[in-house]
Amino acid sequence: MQRLNLDDYDRYATHLRQHPEEFECLAGELRSTAADFFDDPRAWEAFRRLAVVPLVAGGAHGDPIRVWVPGCGTGEEPYSVAILILEELQRTGKDRPFRIFATDIDRTALDHARAGRYPRSIEVNVAPWRLGPFFTVEEESDSYRVSHRLRESVLFAEQDLLGDPPFSRIDLVCCRNHLIPIRLELQEKAIVLLHYAMHEGGALFLGGSKTVSPRLDQFEALDARSGIYRRIGPGGRVRPRLRTRAFLDLWESQRQPPLDAGEAEAAEPETTDDELKRVNEELQSVNEELETSKEELMALNEELAAVNGELALSVEDLEDRYANLVAATQAPAVCLDPSLALRWYTPAARQVFRLVPSDRGRPLAQIAHDFTTNDLAPIARRLLIDPTPIEDEVSTCDGRTFLRRIMPYRTGDQRLAGVMVAFWNISRRKQAEEELRQLNAELERRVAERTQDIRRLVTLIETSQDAIYTRTPEGIIKTWNPGAERLYGYSVREALDRSYLMLVPLDCRDKEAEKNQRLKRGGGIPPYETRRLCKNGRTSFVSVAHSPIQDASGKVLGIATIARDITDQKQAEESLRRSEARTLAILETAMDAVIGIDQRGLIEWVNPAAERMFGYSAAEMEAKNVNMIMPSSYRDEHDDHLARYHQTDRRRMTGFEREVEARHKDGHLFPVELAVSEVEPGRLYTSIIRDISQRRMLEREVVEIASLEQRRIGQDLHDSVGQEVTALNLLADDLAEILANDPRTAALQVERMRQGLRRIQKELRTVLRGLVPVSVDTLGLMAALADLASTVRQQGKAACTFDCPEPVTVGDNVVATQLYLIALEAVHNAVKHARPREIRIILRSNHRLVLQVKDDGTGLSARPPEGQGLGLRIMRNRAAVIGATLTVEAAQPRGTLVTCTLPRRDHETEQDGTSCSCPDRR
Repeated sequence: MQRLNLDDYDRYATHLRQHPEEFECLAGELRSTAADFFDDPRAWEAFRRLAVVPLVAGGAHGDPIRVWVPGCGTGEEPYSVAILILEELQRTGKDRPFRIFATDIDRTALDHARAGRYPRSIEVNVAPWRLGPFFTVEEESDSYRVSHRLRESVLFAEQDLLGDPPFSRIDLVCCRNHLIPIRLELQEKAIVLLHYAMHEGGALFLGGSKTVSPRLDQFEALDARSGIYRRIGPGGRVRPRLRTRAFLDLWESQRQPPLDAGEAEAAEPETTDDELKRVNEELQSVNEELETSKEELMALNEELAAVNGELALSVEDLEDRYANLVAATQAPAVCLDPSLALRWYTPAARQVFRLVPSDRGRPLAQIAHDFTTNDLAPIARRLLIDPTPIEDEVSTCDGRTFLRRIMPYRTGDQRLAGVMVAFWNISRRKQAEEELRQLNAELERRVAERTQDIRRLVTLIETSQDAIYTRTPEGIIKTWNPGAERLYGYSVREALDRSYLMLVPLDCRDKEAEKNQRLKRGGGIPPYETRRLCKNGRTSFVSVAHSPIQDASGKVLGIATIARDITDQKQAEESLRRSEARTLAILETAMDAVIGIDQRGLIEWVNPAAERMFGYSAAEMEAKNVNMIMPSSYRDEHDDHLARYHQTDRRRMTGFEREVEARHKDGHLFPVELAVSEVEPGRLYTSIIRDISQRRMLEREVVEIASLEQRRIGQDLHDSVGQEVTALNLLADDLAEILANDPRTAALQVERMRQGLRRIQKELRTVLRGLVPVSVDTLGLMAALADLASTVRQQGKAACTFDCPEPVTVGDNVVATQLYLIALEAVHNAVKHARPREIRIILRSNHRLVLQVKDDGTGLSARPPEGQGLGLRIMRNRAAVIGATLTVEAAQPRGTLVTCTLPRRDHETEQDGTSCSCPDRR
């Protein structure tokens, strides 16, 4: 009445009679609407604890749950129940299907509930941890929409609680607001219907409203304050079952033979009344059973109607979408079954096929078409074998062109069920392409006629390997050639209408801004090298040239830029620089002299080693003939050889070596090893010169050592063995005379000869031990050193002792031999030069093998300076052969200490005293 501006009930009644549609508006105003989500938190928590939790826990996996929400309104209440059940199922891990039947008589409210879209204000009652799993945000409408899982769990249907049959086998009923606006007697009727629809023990949620006060004799209160009850007692469906066996017995009794007259007369009244009562009872039972079946069928039919209504809405929605899609595309399309018969087609298909409704099911070959070719059927058959979509262009007889796409038609389970053919009219596009082609041809002709120079310039720009682009004075790119795409990585579409500063590194933008200001004023800028950023983040070195583009008045319209990629050049220069640096470092640090010589024999450069070797500075040698460092006898030969080399057809001078003599600045000659290589054929040669003076000196020392050793051995043999042999010869002559004159005294002479032979054998052993001193066994070095000490003592030259605290084994005879020879040379030098009273030979091993020879002689001053004595050089050379370190130092309080230290290697072994023993020979 307020909306219609009516303040009188009679006038409103008159309006209702004149406008029947107002009844629907009035009914909508009087209908109850569901509350918000979880609008009473305490009641909903009690409902969850007392109804939902026992319901989910009470059944096994797979048992269905059935919920009824009459008067659901816009859906907040059934969705709230569904959220509680889903949460409990997830918490307990049970897999129980459930269905919520949400009913109402308000179609508008049901449509709103089916859509499942609610305003942002639901955040007040719905906890944040429930919004995420059960709702999605729709930014365009600034609202929430229920999730797919939540929507699928609720079935909305139109139903009148008091007028339509109720649902059956319901586990839980939620009816919090639907009973509020109706009278008490109707509330009690509704409670009876709900009691009839529920399972024994099912829960009823009426809410805490005091306006609902029906009789609840058949319900037990679980939480009266929150309005939560449990169904108890028999319900409307409790009917006596049909006693079929008794009814059949009664029917059989009626078919028994009749009694005689007397018996029949006496029993007839009583029997007839009893039997009629029994039959009447049975008939009542049958009627009640049929009534019960009818009610259950009606309830089942109501559920099927709800499901059908939901499916009908889905089908209607799909049909609407399909119809709108077909209307929007306006594309001819036909669907063929596997036998290539017409299954269905779009209305637009009549543009290319002459179709009538009766053509459904006809073979494709029998349907007339407007195409110039008749290849659709063969292609469709091939597609049924190889289901690969095919796309081509076809033309009609009236000149139209269609893009034809042939693809497999599949069912929902991806089974091939036919062929789908769609057509798109591209006639306008083909016509536009033809018109565009003609226009382009005309433009090209005009450009060719009038702007031939510009055409050549464009061709040059397009084919140029350099990046060429133009920009406005403000820096916005307007043209972009393929070279720019290759260099910077941006396509034409990506580069156009963007600032060229995207190519300039941040640290280069200040300088770039200065150059841009000069260009905007019309000034020129010489080419320069800089860095640019590419799309992939790589920095490239480029050579850039800018030119202002001016009109006839000199106004700058834009700026043309040409950039050439010099990254490889820069990298090559850097690589060359590093290579030159490495080469220079090698030349600077090389021990050999390296000299560069041109084809005329003039020195171009020398390294520091050449300056040190020849005594000249680099300035003194450069631009001089290389024969300045040659002896005069080599100079003419060198010039003739170089001339002949340049005259020959086959030139080759690579790495040959020979030993020659070179001349120092002071005039002295020294031997060198020369290697010449041709670096640049016919222009530059490199000579590598190695001073071999030290090597020659060592070679002479080796020869001298061998000669000295030979003379020593000869001297030893002459002084000892030779004299003994001469004496033995005299004794032999005496023995011959004695045997001839006095044989009895021959034995004495023979004994003297035998002793002489023993002395010769001993002397030979001593000499031979100097040649091959150590036997190949593990204790050979210890035995040899002990024998050396014993020999020195026996010769009376000094009190020589061998000190070896623990056994030392050396498995390598070469190492043992060199160590022995070092000890022999040290002892020999001490005896010869220092006149010692005592000499100690010490051998020990502790992670390293150490051999020491210590004497108490006159010390180092009595010997030749270190490095010049032949014996000392021999010992150092022997130590170097086996990788040992030799030191010679003054001993305390007097004398000399020679130490040879050798790192222990795999070929040297250690043994403890239990495995072998060697006496300390002193």
